[in-house]
Amino acid sequence: DGLSNINTAVWKIRIRENPLLQNIDALSGVTVSDGPLNNIEIARNNSLANIDGLMGIDRWQDGSVNITFNPLLTNIDGLANLSQLDSSILRIDFNDSLQNIDGLSSLASATFSYVNIENNNSLQNIDGLSS
Repeated sequence: DGLSNINTAVWKIRIRENPLLQNIDALSGVTVSDGPLNNIEIARNNSLANIDGLMGIDRWQDGSVNITFNPLLTNIDGLANLSQLDSSILRIDFNDSLQNIDGLSSLASATFSYVNIENNNSLQNIDGLSS
């Protein structure tokens, strides 16, 4: 809740190695529409169950989104509004409980971008990329 008043994007958000952190809902006001945000790293948060706090992000340009090593993360539904990647990196890997990537179902364009999804031991399908 301490970050819930942030509604203008900053350059980088890094949430890493917080063993008791269960969600990032306090980031729900962050968007990229009026700021230079170009890097988000959500990594090594042993209790993180969801990334729903990223729902405000609808496009990504000239940067990276890294969601890695979050063992209890079961989905990436927090990226459900992401429709466009331009010249960016999207990396989703080593999330042992990740079952699907349906949160990417709105992604309609990935121009000059790199999408890396690997080593998610519970991933059952990639239907979220079928749009």
